[in-house]
Amino acid sequence: MSKVIAFIRQALLLALPIIATCLYPLITLAAVNRLEIPTDIMLLPAGIAIGIALAIGSALACIPRHGIARFASILLSAFILFTFAFRDLVVGPAVLLAYFFENAHAETVGTYLWFGLGTAGIIAALLMRRIIQRAFGALTTIAIALMLIPLFTTPWKDAFKTANYAAYMQNITSGNKDDRPVHTLGAAKDLIKKKSTRTSVATDAELPDLQIVILDAYGRDDVIKSYYGYDNEPFLKNLEAKGFSVAKRSHANYTQTVLSVASMLNFNPVDQLKKSTDVDLAGVVTTTVDNAILWQILRKHGHKIISIPSGTNLTAMPTADLTFASTENIIMSYQVETALRLLIERTPLSLLSLIDETGVRTHRQQLRDVFRFWAMSTELPEPKATFVHVLAPHPPFVFDADGGPVQPNGRTFTLLDGKKLVEQIGKDKYRAAYVAQLKAINTKVLSTISTIDAKPHRDTITVIVGDHGPRMNLDWGSAKGTDMDEVKGTLMAVRIPARYKNTIGDIDKCSPLTLLHRIATKVYGAQIPPVDDFSYYSSLNEPFDFIPMANPTGRKDDPAVKQP
Repeated sequence: MSKVIAFIRQALLLALPIIATCLYPLITLAAVNRLEIPTDIMLLPAGIAIGIALAIGSALACIPRHGIARFASILLSAFILFTFAFRDLVVGPAVLLAYFFENAHAETVGTYLWFGLGTAGIIAALLMRRIIQRAFGALTTIAIALMLIPLFTTPWKDAFKTANYAAYMQNITSGNKDDRPVHTLGAAKDLIKKKSTRTSVATDAELPDLQIVILDAYGRDDVIKSYYGYDNEPFLKNLEAKGFSVAKRSHANYTQTVLSVASMLNFNPVDQLKKSTDVDLAGVVTTTVDNAILWQILRKHGHKIISIPSGTNLTAMPTADLTFASTENIIMSYQVETALRLLIERTPLSLLSLIDETGVRTHRQQLRDVFRFWAMSTELPEPKATFVHVLAPHPPFVFDADGGPVQPNGRTFTLLDGKKLVEQIGKDKYRAAYVAQLKAINTKVLSTISTIDAKPHRDTITVIVGDHGPRMNLDWGSAKGTDMDEVKGTLMAVRIPARYKNTIGDIDKCSPLTLLHRIATKVYGAQIPPVDDFSYYSSLNEPFDFIPMANPTGRKDDPAVKQP
């Protein structure tokens, strides 16, 4: 019996550094990507990693010479850590070295660096094997400390809040088993009827419906022409032919989606919305997008709130009266594939030309579904406000100009944009792929509007806006490295029933916030204090450190504005 206990003790001891180094990348991944991946998604790979580590520890415990077993445990732990630290240790120097050698590719240089460093590390470990054997306890302690640092320094409280607004991904919208996202018109009508019987708010049938359609990273016409070499005027003319007014000097309030959406739906700058305890975007999403002032105003008039999310949890609204979403398998697949993709990007596998077929296919289908759901929602007879988030023409670029499927440029399926994506694919490919996807989205927008107009529906105010500019020249870490003219100029088009057209006024220099403020006050009679317009940049790591963007209404074709 004592031998069994001693074996188990030895196996656990040998497995401990392996467990720590396996869990470290998983915990770090879950901490950094709390807004994109629900924390519980990481439990399965964590359990598998622990199981494999225990099996390896048991195998090593069978080695008679404990010194060799301890050396093997530390060597394997170091290899795991080195593999998952690949992006931080290798890719940066590889890009720098490739810059100094003509026709060199960062992927090739990175491969040589990784094998070179790995080989050198193994040789050094073999030469110092006796020292490593004696330092087993200290090295194990370091491995455990690495694992615990992100575990205790991450605001997991906000992560758990995030799980609430990501609830639609688990097919729950407001905590009731009957409130499941729908993907058919019949199911939507049935759910709305159930909702209507539960509420006693008097409806004002004379007031129009409201549709807010966010086209992610859709730039203003002068921005697209100057930076991408494409004339988008024919699309804008088609919108005008369908009754839309198109702003020529519209601009974003922020350079990040969730900040733009939070401000426009609440008619205030984000720094006035967030709580003092909000340390990242999770708190802003859960407290301001789902329970926005605009939705409160419309609910008082008896409007149902309909959410058509994009497949990410940045703009999900768990308490919406109705959520249109792709099928259960597609949504869950998106989460799992996102986690897998982010893990792969941290390893040498990211050097290979790997494209996550499932992630690409899922994302493409979700984009198609969003337009279908948008048209479908207008057939509901109840007064309603519909919020549609189309995650395009923002990368990944999954459509060609005709709307056909294409594989994104780059190594793996990713929502990455800005200069980080430019580093992978280059500006020429970025421009071409953005324009192709823009053309595909233009076609889908016009065909969806035609579908809506062909069927009877309530009077509707339709607002189509970009949440920020295209962002090819966005530096996520630096305002100085960002071309502000490209990230602030956005599309804005609005179609208003004739009886309200004179009440909204000139929209030419509006931001999404000021336009929705006018609609809320002039059409729905809201008593909201006026707000000065603004346009801010903030970095990914410091989202609440706002830097004003100068001349937000200036166009690239103005003589006084410097051309790119």
